[in-house]
Amino acid sequence: MKKRSLNRINSAVLTFLAVGIAFMAYYVAARNPVRKDFSEMGLNTLSDKTTAVLRTLETDVEAKAFFETGSIPASMIEDILKEYARVSPKFMFEMIDPAARPAEARKLNVSDYGVVFIAGDKKKNVGMQDIFKFSYDPYGGEAPPEFTGEQAFTNAIIALTSKEQKTLCFLEGHGEGGIDGSGGGDYGAVGGMLEGENFVVKTINLAVEKKVPGECSAIGALGPQKMFLQPEIEVLKGYLSNGGRAIFLLEPARETGLEQLLAEWGVSVGNDVVIDPGRFFGEDPLAPIPELMPHEITSKLLESRLTVTLQGARSVSPSGSAQDGVEVASLLKTTSKGWGETDLKTARPAFDAAADLEGPVSIGAAAEKRLVPKNDAQDSDADQAEEDAAESASEISTRIVVFGDADFPSNSLVSMDGIIKQLMGGTGNADLFMNATAWLAGEEDMIVIRPRPVDFRPLEMTAQQRGSLFIICVALIPLALAAAGAWIWFRRRSK
Repeated sequence: MKKRSLNRINSAVLTFLAVGIAFMAYYVAARNPVRKDFSEMGLNTLSDKTTAVLRTLETDVEAKAFFETGSIPASMIEDILKEYARVSPKFMFEMIDPAARPAEARKLNVSDYGVVFIAGDKKKNVGMQDIFKFSYDPYGGEAPPEFTGEQAFTNAIIALTSKEQKTLCFLEGHGEGGIDGSGGGDYGAVGGMLEGENFVVKTINLAVEKKVPGECSAIGALGPQKMFLQPEIEVLKGYLSNGGRAIFLLEPARETGLEQLLAEWGVSVGNDVVIDPGRFFGEDPLAPIPELMPHEITSKLLESRLTVTLQGARSVSPSGSAQDGVEVASLLKTTSKGWGETDLKTARPAFDAAADLEGPVSIGAAAEKRLVPKNDAQDSDADQAEEDAAESASEISTRIVVFGDADFPSNSLVSMDGIIKQLMGGTGNADLFMNATAWLAGEEDMIVIRPRPVDFRPLEMTAQQRGSLFIICVALIPLALAAAGAWIWFRRRSK
């Protein structure tokens, strides 16, 4: 009797300890959560761009999502909005079925499925066409949609909460690709991304305007095909000398007149074409996949191990003969096997140590010079004047970015199918261009990795496949389990 009582006491104590340990484990886990995203392409992980925007919110933002309860889009939208709310306490959301709550839909003038973002007295609608991207598959009709909700939602929050819009001015008149164009050689894809990040994008013609408008936070020349006129070069010289910001995408075998101007800022643009047998796309050494060099522009790409693909490039490297105070750094380099081929007419290029540029070859460079404006307040205290000058110098600087290829951020590479882009190694093309532009505009907080579109691929089965699945799951598996159980029971009975 005594032994039985001790056993009961031991069982009770062990049960109590087990329950106590379980509660303690739950308590610790609830306050120190560890989350891991096992979904394909990180569906449930927000990009660092989105995280940066949410963590710097200064005003409350509310999202009202209007979708049919229980639908697949509603589930996807709710999942991602939960992640937004998890990152920032200033973000709130509500799921609304417009059929069940029509008054709420009428109040916000919602006539279709979508999400309405509200910040104070401002609001922005994000429709289904922004959340799901549909494309045509030439081999099978309409391709499965891509989920682009995170890009759309984050851009909506930026538009509602940004205090200032900066203007980016892209040059025209020399055969440049259009920043709003839809052709393969145009840049409408990244142009749309810039507008989504609250930049104002416009084009200017220096030959007509005779100056760079004061509203331009930075300018860009995207693949010029013709020479700049001398008056235009003088305008650019004056602009850069006074703290201007500019990005130049220059194609091989194209003389633009910008080469001497860039040489004055320590950037040497070679009259060559880069070949890299060590790392290239497909079977074309003329399409190098360069190594990224450490710089503020490339830092996030290096962290995320993203790569860039160039389709034909010329060398762009620090020359070592820049003006005083100019710092020049390489952004992209080939492997040691690469070289800059100077014989542009040869059908069988081979490295010539006497004429060619030996690798690793730089294909992109960034130059910066901090400007110290003259202080004509002679009556002020000398120490204060020096402090004011230092502060001004930290805010005013000339910045220049030059790439020896104009194709990498073009529609032909940025807008291609995600799988092809991954095979080409060009997953970082758009981010490289966007981060270079953000650095030029002084928006270092926007040097991030943007959200990736996520393929939405529903399970599609034929009638025969559905029938086979039914037989396996509903008939064969239960029968197999029943047979195994009967066999075990029979074996035990026979003993």
